[in-house]
Amino acid sequence: MPSPIAHIAVGYAIYRICRSRPLQETPLGMDGSIRSLAAIVGLSLLPDLDAIPGLLLGDLDSFHNNLTHSIVAGVVAALAIGGIVWLKNRTSFVRWFNLTLISYQLHILMDFFTRGRGVMLFWPFTEERFEPAIKLFYGVQRSRGWLTMDHVWMLFNELLFAGALLLILYLFPRVNNYLRRLEADRDWGLGIRD
Repeated sequence: MPSPIAHIAVGYAIYRICRSRPLQETPLGMDGSIRSLAAIVGLSLLPDLDAIPGLLLGDLDSFHNNLTHSIVAGVVAALAIGGIVWLKNRTSFVRWFNLTLISYQLHILMDFFTRGRGVMLFWPFTEERFEPAIKLFYGVQRSRGWLTMDHVWMLFNELLFAGALLLILYLFPRVNNYLRRLEADRDWGLGIRD
């Protein structure tokens, strides 16, 4: 599983992409960009709430990266969050359903592409763990101890991922604006010719 660094970076990316339409209501009735950012980042970390009982009971593997890391759990979470917003505000079910579903499923997808024990994608239909042949994330290796080179590599991998994602988010609007200016200049140039 990636550390919260990669998941927070993806939550921030979702926030930036959706920022053009500010969230009028969040599940807790908050508004404003900082609260919207916190809500979306929270949604991107939602599947990892299963770590809390594991940490409290001292048995993380029995709880974390199990039932909550499935496609069905993502749909249930999206229905619940969308329903909470709708009950509170009588609006925005579809928007919050979509935000939750995208955030949740991207979390699971990232965990799927992480070195480790795989993900129970199709729980409750099967408890089989699935993993791809190609891994994108080095992942947290708790069983080897916290102060190891494994975690240095994980940190490097995730900071590189977060940096690349931030660079894409920074460049994309600028490239888009540049292309629009080029198109406007070209149209203007065509318009003044005889």
